[in-house]
Amino acid sequence: LNLQSNQLISLPRELCYMINLVELNVSRNNLTELIDTIGSLRNLEILDCSFNKLKTLPESMSELVNLKRLNISSNMIISLESSFSQLIKLEDLQASHNQLSSLPFSFDSTLVNLKSVLLGKNSFRNIPTCLCNLPKLENLNLKQNSLQFVSSSLTYVTTLVLDDNNLSEIPLILLQSRAMENLWLRNNQLEGIPQEISSLTLLRTL
Repeated sequence: LNLQSNQLISLPRELCYMINLVELNVSRNNLTELIDTIGSLRNLEILDCSFNKLKTLPESMSELVNLKRLNISSNMIISLESSFSQLIKLEDLQASHNQLSSLPFSFDSTLVNLKSVLLGKNSFRNIPTCLCNLPKLENLNLKQNSLQFVSSSLTYVTTLVLDDNNLSEIPLILLQSRAMENLWLRNNQLEGIPQEISSLTLLRTL
């Protein structure tokens, strides 16, 4: 069901009777909230509600147990608490251009199938610890945040984008990430490159 680029300010409750719905696109509307019964769409695999005016997500979203791709980019979301507790099949999370500064600690125990996380243009000052041990996470984008330091290594990440932050040096802890193939650090405050970068033997792009 594609309702993209309309003038919707709300979604009808009847939508939740469409229990066989697999994909729902309500991006580029004027939504300020999602219906609190959206969790009834148990077969939903793809949900795109980007480019709206959402500030919160309903708790029932955690009941979307088959969700694989979620795009909530370009909203005004401050917190993701309690909305992700059962999304065990989620592979792709796009949450750029919001007002996030932290993630729930439960991420690393629940979202074990996450492969790609886009968090650009938020308010993170450090890479969330809960992302660091996700066994399938390959792509992490935190460009245009307020990162000043990195306190945890990213064991499995192959592509890390940290462009447009406030890093004054390449964090040595990142150089323990043996899987790293692409590391983007444009427009930071770097004054040098540490010798230890040679330990990233799989690195292709810097």
